[in-house]
Amino acid sequence: MTCENCFKIEMQLAGTAGAWTDVSEDVLRPDNISVSYGIREQSPLARTASTGTMFFSLDNSEINSAGLIGYYSPGHINCRTGFKVGITVRLSIEYDGKTHPKFYGRIPEKGITIATGATGLRKVYVEVRDFMEQCSITDIETPDFVENKTSAEIQALVIANQDIKPLATEYNTCEETFATGFDTVKSTTKSIMEMNKANLAELGYSYVKHDINNYEKFTVDGRMTRTNTPSTTMVPMPTDATGYVLQENGFKIKLENGLGFIKLNAETSISFEDIALAGEVQNGNNLYNYIQGIAYPRQVGTAAEILFKTNTAFPINAGETVTIKGTYTDPLNQTNSISAKAMLPPGTADYWMNANRDKTGANLTANFNIGTPSFYANNVIYNVTNTGTANAYAYVQAQGTAVRAYDPVISFVSDATSIATHGKHTLNLDMKLQDDPTVATAFITTMLSQYKDPVTRAEVLPYYANRSPELLAAFLYLDIGARFTAVEYVSGISGDYFINGVDFAILPGDIINFSWHVKSSSYDTFAFWYLGVVGQSEVGQTTFVGY
Repeated sequence: MTCENCFKIEMQLAGTAGAWTDVSEDVLRPDNISVSYGIREQSPLARTASTGTMFFSLDNSEINSAGLIGYYSPGHINCRTGFKVGITVRLSIEYDGKTHPKFYGRIPEKGITIATGATGLRKVYVEVRDFMEQCSITDIETPDFVENKTSAEIQALVIANQDIKPLATEYNTCEETFATGFDTVKSTTKSIMEMNKANLAELGYSYVKHDINNYEKFTVDGRMTRTNTPSTTMVPMPTDATGYVLQENGFKIKLENGLGFIKLNAETSISFEDIALAGEVQNGNNLYNYIQGIAYPRQVGTAAEILFKTNTAFPINAGETVTIKGTYTDPLNQTNSISAKAMLPPGTADYWMNANRDKTGANLTANFNIGTPSFYANNVIYNVTNTGTANAYAYVQAQGTAVRAYDPVISFVSDATSIATHGKHTLNLDMKLQDDPTVATAFITTMLSQYKDPVTRAEVLPYYANRSPELLAAFLYLDIGARFTAVEYVSGISGDYFINGVDFAILPGDIINFSWHVKSSSYDTFAFWYLGVVGQSEVGQTTFVGY
């Protein structure tokens, strides 16, 4: 199958509200266009995608589309207007009359590298990073305390707290409802850390995927999303592969009843043989026979308590505005930081201002403007003003309902036979949002059954998209979360897998080499003893067979 000149790289040179400019003409094709995204490791704790990347190079010589040296050198007099760090870039595959989005992101700091010198290559290397980069670098400051939220709802709140948001989102049904949220957060936290907390407590996933309608869709899967969703993966075939079956003389072959002709399928389940290249198939990788689950029981108070106070009065000059940021501490043990809910607006007993630090001298409280505090899960921020004409000292305190975290409860399960054979292999499942130790025990019991014995499973499966219409359709339409059956005769693997991560390169000659980082569907099957049900449904499959 040919896909000649099918790729398109575009940039928003005038900002995210501006038009897209096609720069494909200046993309150097002796160099590969390389893309990687999703969850690209096999650990049972790998639940949140890492930063996705795209690399390509641009012609910076006098034979580029503008005929200008330095056309892609930011700061150069000849530099293309708008080309700089921070702009958005997208990649698509134009094929069969359709645009297939394959990557979207921003050029990060140090994402533009210029090859210099009079006899140099005169090219510019460009790196683009996807939305997960924003989740990795974004500090969430002082999130609000929440109650009774699922993993998807927690992560939607995390996204709402970010300045840069994804183009689209997909929040799937989650199984666990967490009693409290953001009460394990320090004064600042990275978005991706809060996402990962939610995923580990749900055993779900977060990642960015792409489909025929979306360049970027941030997706949250619940524990049952993959196994409970019908997964017969039918993909449209290219029109040049969906015509009529022809005889050697070029005439159509009639149906047996003579009332029509045999037509190739417009869709395929992607089932064929001898297609996999040299992939990665491991035996015994991620073997764990001693698994610990850590839960965090909470106790929510029933009455307001003083959770923050300025232990000594602070100076505030006449006309001055001061910002006070306080962290909640347990009034029963001042060394313990806690979270809070139902914070009360300041009453007359919660602040004062006097001429002296020890609350003696003139009472100047009438000139103390405390404003409206900003209450968050773990701290409070005041912007207070001395509206008077005299310097003074002030005091503030905050009252609300305490949310106390008890000592973590650690449960463990083990398999003596596996330990005797392979030695002790430990896994710690740290579920900071889970307050019920019985749920943690159920999780690790299931995981022990999945990981205690060495099993041969595929981890990375590579293919050439140009090899057949079915492979090209698979590359164009399948993405993270798709389910298929992999059979490989040398290693003996045969079973269902989910795509967890994607690597691909557009090679010279527009040959597309792609690899799927896969995870056996058996790892996403949950049979919890406390529910008494098996969390799996048998559905249709897409099958890949290879020698």
